[in-house]
Amino acid sequence: MSDVRKAAQFLRKCQVIEEADIAGTECPWELNAGMPPREDFHDTMEAIYIWSLDSNFADNRQYLSRAIKYMKSRRDFLMEEGEPMKSYDAACMILGIHMYLKHVKDAEVSELEDYAINHLTSYFSGDGPAHNARDYSNPYLKAAMLGYVLRDRNQSLDFLDRWLSRDLTMAKPGLEPAHRGPGYQYPHDFVSTFGSKLFALGVASSSYDFSQAVPLLPSDFVPREHDEVSFNSTILLGLGAAASRTKGSLRDSFLKAASPINRNIEGRIVDGGLKRGNYFPIRESWPTFYFAFASIVLQKGDPFRS
Repeated sequence: MSDVRKAAQFLRKCQVIEEADIAGTECPWELNAGMPPREDFHDTMEAIYIWSLDSNFADNRQYLSRAIKYMKSRRDFLMEEGEPMKSYDAACMILGIHMYLKHVKDAEVSELEDYAINHLTSYFSGDGPAHNARDYSNPYLKAAMLGYVLRDRNQSLDFLDRWLSRDLTMAKPGLEPAHRGPGYQYPHDFVSTFGSKLFALGVASSSYDFSQAVPLLPSDFVPREHDEVSFNSTILLGLGAAASRTKGSLRDSFLKAASPINRNIEGRIVDGGLKRGNYFPIRESWPTFYFAFASIVLQKGDPFRS
């Protein structure tokens, strides 16, 4: 499992502090590794979540303060952004600031949470997004993050349940085709469709039969050419959400599948941080977040539980 306190400490190394125009942003990589500062909105929202965990909040208030100030300075950016990034950023935003708002009262942050929730609710209304979209366009990660927040706010998930029920097809994660989406220096392939769909079903479905997923479970870590740490972390998210919805031998099946994947990624952690894969030379904030997030879901079943 990820040590979320060490993950939070690593994420501090990625925050831009000196650059006045982008101060507070979470750069994707550790800044002492010879890479230039780079602005990244959703990585900042992910860091806000990790820093806002109950075990991390007190030690990371100055980093949170910078990140929240940066987020507020970019509120117009979120409101003017186009898809698919707007809904991805909005999903990361509500996950992070919903956790933050458990500790701090801030009317402007609450307003931004409402804005992002309303956008995502509209995004999934009607026919909703395409079910087969990949990476930043992947709708299942967004559905799960939105579902967790709505559930914690005691709001209905019926519209997410209806959207999910329109396509329940699953494929083995080891057979998922490689994806060549946009990414820095290398193509992105950072979301398992199997894992993210199982994740969303575990959060928002009222009737899915989780035994249907058992024949498709991976027996080990799934090697990928690109982004294999986050790809496998999204599989762990699905396994954790499914385990939280099941009992007995069925639950054991999901936890058994998670064990070798967890061991593989855990063995790659250096001082709290993770590389996206062995082909990339430095540790980065976003694969570190995904594994930490997956570890929380596996252990607690709910990312907002103390």
